Amino acid sequence: MKKAILTIIVLTIIFTVLLTGCTENSDNPIVTTASVKPTIGSESTSIPEETETPEPTSTLEIQTPTPTVETTPEPTETPEPTQESTPTVIPTIAPTTAPTKKPTIIPTVPTQAPTKAPTTPPTQAPTPTPTAVPTQTPVKDEEEVDAILYRFYAPDNYMWKSDTFIDSKATGVGMTATGPACTYFCDPVERALVIQIHTVDPYFAIKGGEDGKTFNLSEYPVFKIRLKNETVSTTFETHLMITNGATYGDRISFFISGEDKTFKNYVYDIGQQKGPSFLAARNPISGIRLDGLSIYQHELEMSEATPYLHIEYFGFFKTMEDAVRWNPPHLR
Repeated sequence: MKKAILTIIVLTIIFTVLLTGCTENSDNPIVTTASVKPTIGSESTSIPEETETPEPTSTLEIQTPTPTVETTPEPTETPEPTQESTPTVIPTIAPTTAPTKKPTIIPTVPTQAPTKAPTTPPTQAPTPTPTAVPTQTPVKDEEEVDAILYRFYAPDNYMWKSDTFIDSKATGVGMTATGPACTYFCDPVERALVIQIHTVDPYFAIKGGEDGKTFNLSEYPVFKIRLKNETVSTTFETHLMITNGATYGDRISFFISGEDKTFKNYVYDIGQQKGPSFLAARNPISGIRLDGLSIYQHELEMSEATPYLHIEYFGFFKTMEDAVRWNPPHLR
């Protein structure tokens, strides 16, 4: 193919030279053209076909180098932006080194100073004062009230001095048909009667009041008690005995809170809740069977190490107003 192209180019050049020479020797272009055509002879058939082919060859030579020249310089210029990305490292180094040193040194100074000063003075001063005050508080100046009272908040007086009850140094046992149901004793710190519950039916009897005398429930129909219940049981229960024993008909009960942290007051109107016939039948009241709680086995097990009931006092009042108004001296 290349040889054919070169042959055509050479023939073209020869043809051009001959044509130029003919035109210079003769002024008639027709004669010159006619004299040239028979000179070429048998190759005249390939001239018109091959004369058009040099045009694409020239275009191929022009188009082939152009993409290589234009594309190669573009990637060579790409390294320039890589130098501009390096300054991002500068701001990251500057802020991290400066602030980290200052805050770590400053807070360590105040943390050591306050720990020494406040710890020693408060631990030594307040401890002796609260123990001496409650034991020496006088409780003899009771407010006058017409009521039948059972008071346990004075270890040297009231129920602990009664002939019908144990003294503050002893421990009582509530005996039932199944054995000891509870134990009860004086707690001078709580200033209360403490009942430790052993079985689901804990009770013990108190004959008479502080003076050992009987009374008529119709005259004192309002019951008030101050207690702290540490168990999960929520039912207070007691029996108002008219004989040496207690029956279910003597029973009164009401809702109380469970798992107490403090003492709470409860007032129960027996006449309103049980009716006049109940009051009339309890004349006279010869004693109290103090169950304290109506507790079930699962409640006793849930109470675990704290099956205790604390009672400061309870009593029977003539009216609801008297019961609500009256409080021991240490609560006024």
